[in-house]
Amino acid sequence: MKVKSYVWLIVTLLLFALAGRLLFSFSSDYELIETGNILETYSLNIAYLLGWIMMLSKGTFIRTKYFRITQGLISIIIVGALLKIMHWSSYANHIIVFGLLGILISYSISFYRKPIKKRLDYLKLTWVILVFSSTILIFLRVLSRDYRLVADIVFWILLFDFTVSKLNMFKKQKTK
Repeated sequence: MKVKSYVWLIVTLLLFALAGRLLFSFSSDYELIETGNILETYSLNIAYLLGWIMMLSKGTFIRTKYFRITQGLISIIIVGALLKIMHWSSYANHIIVFGLLGILISYSISFYRKPIKKRLDYLKLTWVILVFSSTILIFLRVLSRDYRLVADIVFWILLFDFTVSKLNMFKKQKTK
């Protein structure tokens, strides 16, 4: 998929989320309030996932050896989640936290070894640190879910910067 296709899908989903928020905020009917809440929640989550997939597929991290390490760590997290489903929580929690910390460390090392760093790279590192550290602390019940909002705000700033830089790059290539 091209970047423009991702952008149009994300913008459409954000418009659906806005419509859901308006339904939620300005309706007095309980069913419309619930529908607006569901529409907003699902639209934002799908847009978040699409933005994440776009940045991963169009970025440079996927071509490094650290991406293979991250794939292995994701499989460890999945095993931990399966153990948690089977109610073997004492092992599962340690395995999940190990996988999340491993991804955080792997991406940080990848960033450190990158020869040329731009603003977008620093934003990605900030987002990865915020999202994984907050996920670990929320998972361990140290923080409430509300603290994840900071990572989400950084993600939307990062996605906007990534989209603008990619679309500007395509415009420059077309003019040459």
